[in-house]
Amino acid sequence: MIGQNPGGDEEAGRRYLGHEQYEPSPHMPLIGKTGRVWERGYLPLAGLDRSEVSTGNIIRCRWGHKDKLPPLNQKIVRQAIEHCNRAHFRPPESTRVFVAMGEYAFMGLTGLQHDFNGWRGYVHPYRPLWAETVPPLLTRIWTPGQVPGDPLSVYVVHHIARIFREPEAELPAKRDWNKLAYLLAGKWPEPMPLLIGEPLDVWPNEFAFDTEFAEEEPDRLVRYSMATRDRRVWVVEAASSGRGTILPGSRAIMHNAPADLPHLRKFFGLTVEELLALIEIEDTMYAHAVLWTGRVETDDQKGKQGGASSHTLNFLGSIYARINRWKHLARIAPRQYAGGDALSTMDAWATGLHGGLSGELARDPQTKWVYEHLQKPLVPIVLRAHKRGIATDQKAAKIALQAISEEQHEFEMRAQAYAGWPLNLRSPAHVAFWLYTVEQVKARRKFGAQR
Repeated sequence: MIGQNPGGDEEAGRRYLGHEQYEPSPHMPLIGKTGRVWERGYLPLAGLDRSEVSTGNIIRCRWGHKDKLPPLNQKIVRQAIEHCNRAHFRPPESTRVFVAMGEYAFMGLTGLQHDFNGWRGYVHPYRPLWAETVPPLLTRIWTPGQVPGDPLSVYVVHHIARIFREPEAELPAKRDWNKLAYLLAGKWPEPMPLLIGEPLDVWPNEFAFDTEFAEEEPDRLVRYSMATRDRRVWVVEAASSGRGTILPGSRAIMHNAPADLPHLRKFFGLTVEELLALIEIEDTMYAHAVLWTGRVETDDQKGKQGGASSHTLNFLGSIYARINRWKHLARIAPRQYAGGDALSTMDAWATGLHGGLSGELARDPQTKWVYEHLQKPLVPIVLRAHKRGIATDQKAAKIALQAISEEQHEFEMRAQAYAGWPLNLRSPAHVAFWLYTVEQVKARRKFGAQR
């Protein structure tokens, strides 16, 4: 378990016992408040206790005797990681998996400075930043141990300290630690099946479907991919796709159906309306939107910012997919990438970890009702809006926006009058300072219970 650098308690040589109580301890990683939460609330989810793991920090000293590290892109950080680990990194010979807790550990153990959020919940080959040789580029969906001589795995997770700042990260973090048990047992990730390139005459009665179309010409299909519950995967180039037959009552599962339906209907010579009347549609993005609410990152942000969760297929794959990450292969291995999209869409819906989204909805009937009756019916509405736009009463909208703006201003003025200083309600730091430092509100969070 590799953290980032020692905290105050680690530097002081004391172990946090809870309720602001401490005891003397040898200097070692993860003995402060963060370590206690990790040891009691997350490590057990992987079926482990502290005696079964070794711990370390990617930077061995407390930077300037403060918790905050310089930004990851600063040259001095890279130099510190390289120096610390060339001189001192001696993992036990029995090490099976490295767990990179946070961005700094991720960079140190993989050599990658970017795309931490993209790899969170997946495994990457161990290629340390201080290695003498430049690591080869990943050109396939990597499954540990599939090829003789494969390096050890680096399993990528959030640093537990992030959950103190961003409580919505708690659920994906718990899923990550739970999945570590599958990784250690050799049950995850599974190898990517062989891809089938020939189109079908009669399509399956249930399939996940995804398309790759030209960025500059969204109407021009490049290839499509399809996967079934028995893990057969087709990746078919547009030039050889041909015309097929689909049976009434079939079910098509897509991630963002409005983008793929206009292409799917062409294979059967139907309009979108005729296809929707003939088959059942499920949408993993729409289902996830009703199950996992809150601040999320978007496709445009591509893992660089936003909340702890996301409605992107990469995020859904990190929670449900039975294969390892594939999204980094878009330009390097486009057919593997396309097959991964289809297979992970099927996993995200039904065949993946936790029973997929359909399993989650079955355990939450009220949310399932929202998905079935409010969210999924948006698909044809969104499709029509793509064609002809959405009519709006601009005058009424302007009046409504003005009223909202005035109400927001009034709330801010009242808050500033109460606080006695120019409090900015849009600033989490301002609001936190006001509540917890000035008003002395006691924060109560419960991290140990499983949701």
